Amino acid sequence: MEETLGHILVVEDEYLIAVDLAETLQRRGATILGPFSSVAQAAAAIENASELDGAVIDINLGGELSFPIAELLRQRQVPFLFTSGYDQLVIPSSLSEVPLISKPADSREIAGSLARLIGKGHQARQ
Repeated sequence: MEETLGHILVVEDEYLIAVDLAETLQRRGATILGPFSSVAQAAAAIENASELDGAVIDINLGGELSFPIAELLRQRQVPFLFTSGYDQLVIPSSLSEVPLISKPADSREIAGSLARLIGKGHQARQ
């Protein structure tokens, strides 16, 4: 039986993609924080979250880049991945090891990648 995902932050500005991804993650046992469509909303959610096990972050949020969210998650040692129509080259070198799933992407593929990432994170923290 697959492990539940826990509390997952979803940061995505395209409504239909956000809803589909949130529903897919919920079917895998996740409790969803969001979806949020701006850096400010997501940053506030991270600051106020008592539990956060992982995150899926779209790189471009209506013209605003989401890298400040990534840095906050890294400081809290929360595993996360990026989704984007952009190429890997847009990601700063300080975040180059973060997995990138290219859009358009299947929400089940994203959920599976996130589950593997969270699993690795749990192993590393033990």
